[in-house]
Amino acid sequence: MFHKGVNVRNARLVTAAIAATALAWASDAYAGQVAFHLDDHFSGLGTPEGTLSATISDVAPGSVMITMDATTFSGPWGVNIGRWWFNSKEDPTTFAFEYQAASSGPKAEQGIHTAFNPSAPANQFKPDRDGYFDILFDFKPTGANGTVFQPGEVVNYLVQGVGITAETFNLLSDHTVQGAGPNGPFTSVARLTGFPGGVAAFLGADDAVVTGDVAPVPIPGAALLFGTSLFSLGFLRRHRAHA
Repeated sequence: MFHKGVNVRNARLVTAAIAATALAWASDAYAGQVAFHLDDHFSGLGTPEGTLSATISDVAPGSVMITMDATTFSGPWGVNIGRWWFNSKEDPTTFAFEYQAASSGPKAEQGIHTAFNPSAPANQFKPDRDGYFDILFDFKPTGANGTVFQPGEVVNYLVQGVGITAETFNLLSDHTVQGAGPNGPFTSVARLTGFPGGVAAFLGADDAVVTGDVAPVPIPGAALLFGTSLFSLGFLRRHRAHA
């Protein structure tokens, strides 16, 4: 016998539980972060004081936040971050980059340059003798006040692309290209300018710290669970109709 109150209540509980699980799985799939610690002074006549860091965090399906952090970098006085390089396992020419107003540092006023070759993913932009990269944030100052990426500042960019996660950017610079030089490979590099005498310096990160779940695998599972919940509810409703 079909007991209306009990079975309807059970159907709702089953649906809510499975839907909650699906949403939790979907959320976990985009909770990953990849961090680069730029502490290897490998080239340039300038002597940097402090280090830089970059983090790529999953924020939604196909969306990550790139944070370029100079809060642990102190100079010397007058030194700024001119350029910052990253790699990508996917074609960055298809990505959309959006500067975040909450940043304390400036936009990449000279542009965000991207290039990609599927047979050699990191092959276009070459910092001083350390390999080739796919993405270049060019902060080179134009001379106007407030355009320089200074020590103590943070710059955030929202990056969107089909299927990308934080792990998409966890890739070492390519040293298979002729002329890549002896330094590296690195996951990220920054060029520092403004040293006395007009010299520069380069800081690189040779590894990455990965936290959370950066694999998008749970998403199909979440969709399956959600579909199962809908099927369960429909089955119970049909059972009620024929009781």
